[in-house]
Amino acid sequence: GDDEGLPGMVSPPPAPREPTPRITERFVDLSVASVRDELRGAWEAGRLLMKNKSYRSTLDNSPSMGRDLVGYLKRRRQLDEEDMNAAALLEWIRESYGQEETDKCMFDASRDIGQTKEAMLPVLHWFRDQYPYYHQKCLKCGHDDTTSLGTVRAGAEGDEGLATTRSIENFHCPSCNHYTRFPRFSSLQRIIESGRGRCGEYSCLWYALGQALGYETRWVVDWEDHVWIEVKVQGQWCHIDPCEAAFEDKLMYCGWGKKHTYVVAFSREGVEDVTSDYCEDMDACRDRRDLTDHQFEKELDKARSALMGESV
Repeated sequence: GDDEGLPGMVSPPPAPREPTPRITERFVDLSVASVRDELRGAWEAGRLLMKNKSYRSTLDNSPSMGRDLVGYLKRRRQLDEEDMNAAALLEWIRESYGQEETDKCMFDASRDIGQTKEAMLPVLHWFRDQYPYYHQKCLKCGHDDTTSLGTVRAGAEGDEGLATTRSIENFHCPSCNHYTRFPRFSSLQRIIESGRGRCGEYSCLWYALGQALGYETRWVVDWEDHVWIEVKVQGQWCHIDPCEAAFEDKLMYCGWGKKHTYVVAFSREGVEDVTSDYCEDMDACRDRRDLTDHQFEKELDKARSALMGESV
């Protein structure tokens, strides 16, 4: 052609195509023990996508409530063993939020609940703006309506290994064909660095941050899929939800239409059923529960024994 021999006339290489994961589906009978064993092995190897986290509970042969309580207890203990200690958290919040602003929300025993709320709301609003709740937005084109492919177990090693990451959620964007990975970090440092999280990540961060600010704190788990913290002010436990920038608004969730069953607070000192603090109608709540009050208290006693280092 006419361009033959002209220097620099080289056709650009084709744009690299986004790799397409190979995903297969099949129907299985989870009532069969050998099938559950096979799927547990696939999950441990990082080869199983869980479309719904309730399926993972089905694969476990231990009783659900006892398993959940011990699991949450272990997670709270891990927070006390975090590499990012109170001094490092204070340094981060002072650099990010401001030295003077941080000093205003440090614990002050002379402040009542109303004064503490006034001191804490500014930092809570700042946090919600800087660390918004991640839904499933495409990280390439910003499309909001991605398709959830499921959750896979974190690998044994690497930047997203089990030392820092619980699991990884995967989404596909129908607009640009991009695959977005959302690591569910357990490491406070990685949560801060990523700037992405949900109530699980942010409640853990605030459990540790509350202590760094001088408050006695506990981690509160709602069995209807939400987590937050409480801080003690003049002998009373006050609710803090960092995802909502909320302070001492315990009936907020009833306004959402939440139908509470179990709400449990975990601290260094113990495990406590706090459902009645967040529920407007405990009789209706008991009707929704799958355990009687006596059965639930027995499970809590087992968790308390675990807290003391005894076997469960």
